[in-house]
Parts: sequence; structure tokens; C-alpha cells
Amino acid sequence: MTWVVNPTIYELDDISRSHEIERALSGFGCSTLPTIFIGGANEIMSLQLKSGLKPMLIKAGALWV
Repeated sequence: MTWVVNPTIYELDDISRSHEIERALSGFGCSTLPTIFIGGANEIMSLQLKSGLKPMLIKAGALWV
């Protein structure tokens, strides 16, 4: 199965409050940038196993079927 997703990308260099965003991300355990944030690997795998990942991505507008 192959999915095509449309990620939302924020260029921190273009955002005036980028330092606040970086601090907030570090609070989630993201110590380096760039980073991908959609939840932890366990949560993603759990959603997939429960057939919940695809509907969540569709609802967020990140996946087309």
C-alpha cells in the first residue's frame, strides 16, 4: 500500500517568532531541526494498527485517496 501525503512545512527562517517555535518543539523532545512532528512512533503505529491513521491524515487534508 502506498500513500501520498501533503505535509505542512513551516520555514522558521521566514517566521518572526521562530525562536518561540523552536523552544516549543524542544519541549516535545525535538532537539534538532528540521524535524517531523506528527506524534511519536508508537502512537503512529498504534493508529495504523487500529485503522485510525489514514482517516486522521485525510481529515487533516494531508492525504488524498
